[in-house]
Amino acid sequence: MAGSRQKVYSRRVYLYSFGGLCLFVLIYWHWWTTTCCSVGSSTGMNNSEFRVNIFNNSVVTDSGSMESSTFKVMTWNLQGLMRAELEKRTDAVKSVILKEEPDAVLFQELITSSYQQLVNSLSNYDSVLGTDENRGGYFTGIFYNKQRLNVQSREIRRFKNSVMDRSLLILKLSLGKIKIALLTTHLESLPHFKKQRLEQLTECFEACKSVDEQYNVIFGGDLNLEDGEEDGLAPETVKDLWIEYGSLDDLKFTWDYTENKNEQLPDSSGEPQRRYDRLYFRCSTSFNMHTENLKLLGKDMVEGTNYHPSDHWALLETFKVSNTSQKLKL
Repeated sequence: MAGSRQKVYSRRVYLYSFGGLCLFVLIYWHWWTTTCCSVGSSTGMNNSEFRVNIFNNSVVTDSGSMESSTFKVMTWNLQGLMRAELEKRTDAVKSVILKEEPDAVLFQELITSSYQQLVNSLSNYDSVLGTDENRGGYFTGIFYNKQRLNVQSREIRRFKNSVMDRSLLILKLSLGKIKIALLTTHLESLPHFKKQRLEQLTECFEACKSVDEQYNVIFGGDLNLEDGEEDGLAPETVKDLWIEYGSLDDLKFTWDYTENKNEQLPDSSGEPQRRYDRLYFRCSTSFNMHTENLKLLGKDMVEGTNYHPSDHWALLETFKVSNTSQKLKL
């Protein structure tokens, strides 16, 4: 009799233990689905789409693309028309890019040889040009990180009033769910082409405005503007980043022959400092970006030469990326 009671007691203990384990599993599952999985839904993603990379504070979607907390864009006129030490100067440009790791680079005054040199040495980047590849002379181009960005479309708008074969290159990309439109140009130069230059700039600003509001728009390049020429032309939503940073003197001049001696200027050239290179930004209405840091690069002399990489400094902007639809301020 005692043995029978012992068996019944053992079965009850087993059942109670098993029931307790099941209850614990149910409670834990309820906590997981209502608490942890809400992180994915708060970003607008399904739970299967969301995972966090703890090493670089980034979000990875189910497509495998990475939505980093920053997006870096550079604009740089490479002075390709000056052939002196061009290969070494282009190699120095490559070194700056590899060090800074911009997501996209807006180039002006590329020529075929320097373009091919950059293609061969920047394996993480793909590129699009603002002209046909078999065309001579110089041209614009955009290099973009092919591991992070997916191309949606590319468009070239030639300026009808240009006597220098200038155009506007528009590249639409996606960074995960974030849409970005990159625009670059090299506007008509020299004082006596001011009328054409301002007409071209107006066309560029209109292009910025016309891009769908779901896109963050970044417009940059060598605009060849004299101080004040552009006053009143930019739409209210398209911000000049140098002005947004407080018009700081140490970020103003991107063409500065008080420091840069790549070419000998004539005595009649006047004050040899200009803010020719600029970056403009229009924030989207959904997945937003806001400015974080602006700096000038390319100020070091190229080793073994008496030249800088270019007679223009590079402008590099770092944007903070938001994965929410809340409107962010510049």
